[in-house]
Amino acid sequence: MTPAGAGPLTPPPDRQADALLQQALDLPVAERQAYADRACAGRPDLKAALQRLLDAERDSRVWFEPTADGPAPALAGPTAALWQDLEADGAPEAAEAEPLAGAQIGHWRLIRRLGQGGAAVVWLAQREDGGFQQQAAVKLLRRWLADGETAARFRTERHILAALEHPHIARLIDGGATADGQPYLAAEFVDGEDIVSHCRRLGLGLQARLDLLLQVADAVHHAHTQLVVHRDIKPSNVLVDGQGRVRLLDFGIAKLLQGPGPAGRSGSDAADPPPLTLTGHAVLTPEYAAPEQLRGGDITTATDVYQLGLLLFEVLCGQRARVGEAAAPRASTTLRLRLRGTRQPRPTEPLRPGQLEGDLDTILQTALQPEPARRYASADALASDLRQHLRGGAIAARPDTAWTALRRWTRRRPASAAAAVLSLLLVLGWAVSLQFYTQALAQQRDAAETQARRATRAYSLLSNLFTQADPLDRASLGGREVTIWNSLDAAAARLRPQLQEEPEVQANVMGLLARLNGQGGRLDRAQAMWEEVLAIQQRQSPDAGPARTLAMAETLAELSAVQREAGQLAAARSHLAEALALVRPLLPDHTVQAAPVLLKAGFAALGDSAPQEALDHFQAAAAALRGQAGSDPSPLIEALFGAGNAHGQLAQLKEAKGLIEEAVQRTEAAFGPDHARLAGPLTSLGNLQRRLGQPQAAVVSLRRVVALLERDYGPTYSGVLSARNNLALALGKAGDRAGEQSELRRLIALRGSTADSAAKGDPIEMAGLHQNLGASLASTGDTPQALLHLSTARRLYEEILPPNAPRRTYPFLSMALLQLQAGDAAAARRVAERAVDELTPALAAGSPILAVAHCLLGEALFTQGDAEAGARFIRSGAAVLKAGPPAQFAVYRARCTAADARLPASEARR
Repeated sequence: MTPAGAGPLTPPPDRQADALLQQALDLPVAERQAYADRACAGRPDLKAALQRLLDAERDSRVWFEPTADGPAPALAGPTAALWQDLEADGAPEAAEAEPLAGAQIGHWRLIRRLGQGGAAVVWLAQREDGGFQQQAAVKLLRRWLADGETAARFRTERHILAALEHPHIARLIDGGATADGQPYLAAEFVDGEDIVSHCRRLGLGLQARLDLLLQVADAVHHAHTQLVVHRDIKPSNVLVDGQGRVRLLDFGIAKLLQGPGPAGRSGSDAADPPPLTLTGHAVLTPEYAAPEQLRGGDITTATDVYQLGLLLFEVLCGQRARVGEAAAPRASTTLRLRLRGTRQPRPTEPLRPGQLEGDLDTILQTALQPEPARRYASADALASDLRQHLRGGAIAARPDTAWTALRRWTRRRPASAAAAVLSLLLVLGWAVSLQFYTQALAQQRDAAETQARRATRAYSLLSNLFTQADPLDRASLGGREVTIWNSLDAAAARLRPQLQEEPEVQANVMGLLARLNGQGGRLDRAQAMWEEVLAIQQRQSPDAGPARTLAMAETLAELSAVQREAGQLAAARSHLAEALALVRPLLPDHTVQAAPVLLKAGFAALGDSAPQEALDHFQAAAAALRGQAGSDPSPLIEALFGAGNAHGQLAQLKEAKGLIEEAVQRTEAAFGPDHARLAGPLTSLGNLQRRLGQPQAAVVSLRRVVALLERDYGPTYSGVLSARNNLALALGKAGDRAGEQSELRRLIALRGSTADSAAKGDPIEMAGLHQNLGASLASTGDTPQALLHLSTARRLYEEILPPNAPRRTYPFLSMALLQLQAGDAAAARRVAERAVDELTPALAAGSPILAVAHCLLGEALFTQGDAEAGARFIRSGAAVLKAGPPAQFAVYRARCTAADARLPASEARR
């Protein structure tokens, strides 16, 4: 209530000025001053407050980049520059008017200018020290600033970047000063576009957008652990490259949280870095500044949390959040209003307001609180809530209600939820059946009584199943600890005597229990129960016709699949042959009913490397299932998936790709774009794309597999690790060695840390990871690390494999190639000789692996001066490799062919 005699309460000038600033920034620069004069007419205090903010925004454009008016002309074209400083009005650069293209700066030759600004110029550069091919973005401080405060900030930026080693932070490669003292930095060259443009151009869905934001949040959290606050997080500082990987850029205005340097370095670099805030200049971008930045308050990690919230808002809504000191608008409301105002048809918008309601609105409201203390405590806490949302878990930003807890439990435990729903539906179904038979008692009394007995017995079975999971009812379990498995066993024991007179019901329920045991890994128990089901079916009257025959065939196929998984291949093949013999006379009239058997036979044939046989089964099933509109889509998806894999084994890659793409599309249509069922088809699609020479597309497909599986099963799930291995192969094929190495390192760390034996995998797999990482490091010139991982691979192979296993020598071949490339012929000869000695007794003379070893040894000998022996080995290896070995030997084949061509004529004729 307003006190008597007082005027109406009004916000303070600073808060009103914040609101007016948001309106002014939407206008062209030339119109902003006139708007300020009009909006503040008669209010000199408000005019002064708004003028301070406009001046700060103008000064920030001098030092950094324009915000509301778009990029400077110097930065037109691809968003590829690592730093995006602007041309300052009136900056004295006459001394730099001479062309620098082709100039040598340290190890780097400047190629072309990427961007320029008042403080620095950024060049694309090529390494020119003869070591290996590498490009970088070189940031060269202008000479007229080399001795001033800007130079101090420039050196501090180098300190900061040197401490930040993270896959989603553009990393520092080199730094120093030119001969005349002009400082420069060389950092990773990122060829990409800003995150908002990337999401808009590709029309990414919610899952993909949140995955990108999580990469940014992880990078920011890493910077915080190094005591660095970025404080200028905005779309232009977050680029996404061609492989869909995020890079956080421009730590030029970052704030150190303590003096001695981000990583506690010693020596010449350990001096306290200079202050980072420039007197008289606003070190911020107003549209993306936190409230405390605008009012000159303390800068903390909460500042970056706020800016992450702004970035998340813009990525999800397609426009900036209008906040300042006010509470953030709801993202769902903002998107709804934008969709109402757009002229584009609704279907083109990848997100819907309903997707942002609930958790995401709450997450954004928490991150964008005006008061720092009310935001998330860290970038990691924000990321944790986003991951919880993707997994269907409870977020920390608000308590769960009973309804949301039930919904989350259903998402986290789909199998348990499905079983509970199935049980409930069975009970309801039997209840409906009972009601129906009661109403029809007058006409069909005998049939109704029979069905009622079945319903009562099945209902009793289901009741017993849940009763025996109750700790208060342990008497029936003999006092044993209650688990789902002994509950199922107890239920099965009660089933047998109760349903002896109803063999059809008994077989159906026992089959359900057999499937549950098989899915739980209890293969012995599952096999015994399937055999029991088969015996029940065999005792039924043959008068049941095709229905009995098809049921027996499906049971035999299920039994075969369990035996195959248990390693009993002979028994598995025998039972599958019996199943096929039963269904063949019923084809084609009953192909749809026989589809489960045909699918099992198809996947078994794939496992036995009989792709044509598998293709016949899958094509027969698919042809029948395509016409079943409205039926369960899963069998047809499996048939398409299997047929695609069969074509892949037959090297019919285009046919395979078409079928796998159809399987992906049908899975998305039936279960949604974020369902874990997509992992299988997408994995096959990614591997096919890699084989077809489409590595970029393969990377996109396989990244999606990793995200889907990791969300539902966690980072150490064996399927996630396999997916990451496929992704690493695709990244390497695409030429992204840094990405390949990052994934391989992560795999080695995850497999080494998990206690899950399935996730840990075969020790040979770990050796193979070290082998692949060593080869990748060798290709980028990191010889010491490459030799370290190759040596580890060799040691692991020696511990696991017998002495005559050719795979033990693979690390030696990579080592020899690497040492030859480095000019160390003596070291190459030593390891190549060991490879030849081990491979000669184990392989035939025409083996391509042995031929590779011969070529490497021959080149080392020839380089050391033993021309005759060297030429003999080179000719021996080249004769085999020129015939066209498998693709994985392409690098060795090219090198051996070149060595053979360099042999003197006298040696070539020997």
